[in-house]
Parts: sequence; structure tokens; C-alpha cells
Amino acid sequence: MSGLSLNAGERGRGLSLLAVCLLLASCAKCGASSATDAGASAPDAGPARVKRNTDLRTAFLVAYPEYRGTRLLDGRASLTRRYETLTDDALEKARQANGFTVTEDGGLFRAPFTLTRPSQDTLVLSLLVDLAVVDKVFNAPLALSSTEMGLYLPRGLPVADERFDFFVHYEAVPATRAAFLTRQVVELLSRNSQWKVGALPEGWGADPGDGGFGAVPERFTVTVTEAGTDATVTVTRDGADVRVEYSVVTDTPAR
Repeated sequence: MSGLSLNAGERGRGLSLLAVCLLLASCAKCGASSATDAGASAPDAGPARVKRNTDLRTAFLVAYPEYRGTRLLDGRASLTRRYETLTDDALEKARQANGFTVTEDGGLFRAPFTLTRPSQDTLVLSLLVDLAVVDKVFNAPLALSSTEMGLYLPRGLPVADERFDFFVHYEAVPATRAAFLTRQVVELLSRNSQWKVGALPEGWGADPGDGGFGAVPERFTVTVTEAGTDATVTVTRDGADVRVEYSVVTDTPAR
């Protein structure tokens, strides 16, 4: 496959996105309190923990920086929190305090969030990502953060670990645009020394060094990992069909 060209405007926009991404992806403490507290937080008297904060705009800039020329098929942002022990009473208090209603299938819903309990001590707060969300994320002055999402879950309980995930599944239009879009994500991250690219697939061409991008195979999976946080971005292409997953641990015991 011949190298993919990138005009000056697109290249400049990509580098600008990278600069913003680097700024937003840094860890920050958030004092947001948009959700009702279901109980006072427990004193931090236990072992040291590593806590990180990310947000939807960072997730978009890392995993989905160029959404033009795509048809979004599916998307979701989620916060998965695993407790040392989660009682039914604690969950019910959080449900009532934050206005979740019980759905017909037994799940919990408060627009725009869905709350599920995949196991006894694990909760997943998720947000459907559609075109309306894409528009809001890039136009709102502030983006929804993982810390804010955590306010909708029971607090005051010992947490085992917590993880933020962002996923998009789209079809490139035209199909040939998938090569540029997938290569763009990997290249933008690789220019930041904090991100390390894993094994590249056969057929992944070298950067031509003329302002363009190298060849991209029709089918591949590439994972890029951020040093220090172990956050990952996994890009999977199958022709015009593209899936990108961004995942970062937001609360875990210190090593």
C-alpha cells in the first residue's frame, strides 16, 4: 500500500490536538460535587493509594481525535469500581440519593447514566456515546470527569480498585479513510515520549518524513501504553470497520 499523504491543515490540526491531549491527559484532582453524596467518605487511614482523574474530552482526543469521515456505530464511556465489600443497603442509599430508577431489566437509570452490578462487589456506571455526546464534548467548556462519575456511586466504603474505559466503534466513510484515521491515533500518541507503541503489524510502513503517513495494513491491532499510568489505547482495524479502546486505572493501591 502506498504512503498516505496529509495536507498541512490536517497535520497542523493533528499536532494541535496532540498538544491539547498532553495537557488534558495529565492527572488532576477534581473537587466536583454535582451528585448527591450517599454518605460521608471514610477517613483515609488505610494503605497509600494512587488516584487519577481523566475526562471525556481527554478520552476523545486520545482515542477519537478526528471524527469527521466516520459513521459512529457504537460508543460508551464507563467507570468500573470494585469494592472490598458492597452491601445492598449501601447501593440502595446511593440509588435513592442520586435519583436512579429501576428499569424493567433490573438495571438502574438516571439520564444519561446506566448503573449495573455485574458482580456482588462491582458497579459499572456507563454513558452511551452518540453523535449528540460527541458534539457536547467538543463544545462544552468543561468535560465530564471520571471523578464526577464516581460521585454517583456509593462512597464511604473501602475501594479495591477503579477503572475508566472509553470505547468507540465506527465505520470510515469512504472506507479508504480508515487507514489515515487509525494511523493518526497511533502516530499522535507515539510522538509523546510518555506513550510507547507495542508490536506493529506486518505491512505497517515507516513514516515517510515528508509530512505524510506511512502504509497501513487492512487488518491489524496495535496497543499504545502510557508510562507511569499503564493507560492503554488499543486500535483495531478490519477494512472500514474501526474499534478504539482507551482504558486507565483511576484508583488502586500504591505499589
